[in-house]
Amino acid sequence: MRAILSLLLGLGLVEVGADTTAGVSAAAPLGATVLSTMARVNSYFQLGTPTPNSDWTGGVYIVGNLAHFRASANASLLQYGVAWGEQHAWELTGYRGCLGTVGCPDNVIAGASYAEIYELRGRQPTDRVMVDAVDSAVAVALGTPCDVVSNTTQRRDSDRCWWWVDALFMALPTFARVGTLASSPSSAAAIWDAARAQYNITAHGVNATGARAFGLWSALDSMFWRDDSYVASKSEHGHGVFWARGVGWAFGALARTLAVLPTSRTSDHAEYSAKFVRMAAKLKTLQGADGCWRSSLEDPTQFPQIETSGTSLNVFGIAWGVNTGLLPAADYATTATKGWGCLVRPAPLGAVAASGRLGWCQPGGASPNGNFDSNSTSDFCVGVFLLAGSEVAKLAL
Repeated sequence: MRAILSLLLGLGLVEVGADTTAGVSAAAPLGATVLSTMARVNSYFQLGTPTPNSDWTGGVYIVGNLAHFRASANASLLQYGVAWGEQHAWELTGYRGCLGTVGCPDNVIAGASYAEIYELRGRQPTDRVMVDAVDSAVAVALGTPCDVVSNTTQRRDSDRCWWWVDALFMALPTFARVGTLASSPSSAAAIWDAARAQYNITAHGVNATGARAFGLWSALDSMFWRDDSYVASKSEHGHGVFWARGVGWAFGALARTLAVLPTSRTSDHAEYSAKFVRMAAKLKTLQGADGCWRSSLEDPTQFPQIETSGTSLNVFGIAWGVNTGLLPAADYATTATKGWGCLVRPAPLGAVAASGRLGWCQPGGASPNGNFDSNSTSDFCVGVFLLAGSEVAKLAL
């Protein structure tokens, strides 16, 4: 216990003078400090962003904002989410960069929050409009499954194929949550079956006919490639090109999906949990000495600055794993708190400026890069930072 407290004091996660003599109750100052930092970062963002967009960047932000609401019970955060949904008429058409539209994961991510808000407000009949568009997206997935063998143009058809790893974060947890709102057990099963089928193609490269496509999971490396153009690729120093945020998307997707998917889906839970545990073990070995991860996970010296979005996703997943018992606290709690401590150091060393501005966020992309600095920020980066904080605040150390 004394060693953990020394670490937390060094990282600024427990305030000097806080009661640290009551065993598990010492987690209270940690939670309060984490929530205070989250509030500062989120307030700065919301003051400058009255209404985030409804494509993947704003959609990821709202996921984090709702996690902040659950952690803090601050009703204004939920109201901000409701106003966002109303501004976008609860539709899934925010991102025009997809080949497809309604079923594209970069649009579907908004549906995760629409469904969550619907649940948080008690599933009121008058709120059903919040999830109507999500139902339409699910219908696309059920009606036109990914089949790149008979139709090679589908290899980049974002309505039908989750061909890039980001899609797992955007869509897999969305389908898991929407299935819980289905009108019947058979309808729910169809939704979850469709999501698992898409995941199988993305991760393992096998569709219903046994044909191969995508296959982004690297069993050798216990991580996901960003898309099939990176499979077996090497960095300039000869290391695998594993992108921190891309791997984080998959890691976070598994955590968010397991959190809402019924345990009766035993095959799904077994698959997602096994991948999650393997990824956690690998990510622990790739954590920097300061607690953060770099944009290129296996070649950290290529772009040596800290990277907030990938680090946040990793901290979120590991802290969630500890909180749920999927990861042993003795092995992983310090990994999570060390990662959080790296992020919340005052900028420019860390990511949080005195104003609450979050920095060191790699902009939208598809691979490791060094095109960012302590002033680089984004809506989705704030979202995953809030996800991380929502789980770190729960850690009982």
